[in-house]
Amino acid sequence: MERLDFVKENELVINADDAEIWQDRALMAEAMLNSSGFQTADALGKRLALAHKTCEEQLSFQRHYDFGSRALKHAVSSAGKLKLIYPDENERNLLVEALSSTHFGKLVKKDISKFQAIMNDVFPGYQSIKRDYDEFKKAAAKVCESLQLNPTEDFISRVVLSFRTLRQRHGLMIIGESGTGKSTILKVLQKTLSFLSEKNHAQDGEHVKAVDSEIIFIKTMHYSELYGSFDPTTKNWKDGKLTEAFRKFAEKNDEREKWIILDGPIDPALVENLNQVLDDNKKLPLPNGEEI
Repeated sequence: MERLDFVKENELVINADDAEIWQDRALMAEAMLNSSGFQTADALGKRLALAHKTCEEQLSFQRHYDFGSRALKHAVSSAGKLKLIYPDENERNLLVEALSSTHFGKLVKKDISKFQAIMNDVFPGYQSIKRDYDEFKKAAAKVCESLQLNPTEDFISRVVLSFRTLRQRHGLMIIGESGTGKSTILKVLQKTLSFLSEKNHAQDGEHVKAVDSEIIFIKTMHYSELYGSFDPTTKNWKDGKLTEAFRKFAEKNDEREKWIILDGPIDPALVENLNQVLDDNKKLPLPNGEEI
């Protein structure tokens, strides 16, 4: 009986802590929405936190899912950009559009209908924003044809989703089985952006930029080959493949986007140092103490 009471008490503490976390996230969302000019930030902040909490509880467990503070921050940031493009649009619709842009691309097939149901429950009566991607899709289809690829609706939609994700974040992960088109999506997207850049095309209020890219195959690469190492004899520092690419792109000051593509299975030990690159710092820390 004492053991049961002890378990119940601990469950209450855990539940209380969990509730406090989501209350903090709701306040954080409200503050960020306020700073982006949302008039209904109080109500929307609570609904945004509730949407992420419900997704975390009801969607299937996937290692690449993230419905925590970082995802919430990206959703608010996306909503703020949409607010500038569509100043007269209903704020609830803007937030749902931002949530869809943030999460839809990473959902597995069985969770798509659940996610849409959660949006309907948390934001009843919302209406999707009509975003004009016709020119973008036509350009992507032309690129596919030039590469002798079949521009199916599903494939083009994945190219669009990847583009929209990169507009929100400066890093993304494309996962899937071998031969499912992961590298091809990036190849088509890069060529599409170059094509639209030549036409001075603007998408979602921003001009499209051409892309410079560097592909690094990391499957058989050791940590020191990727990041660099000290020479055991001279004690001089030698850059690795990733460091060389990062340094080269950091020194370029042109109007082109820069992509470093790591192709291969994800090893936690290899990507540990990328945490600071992928957060707001955008800096690559090296074992020699340097930051790029």
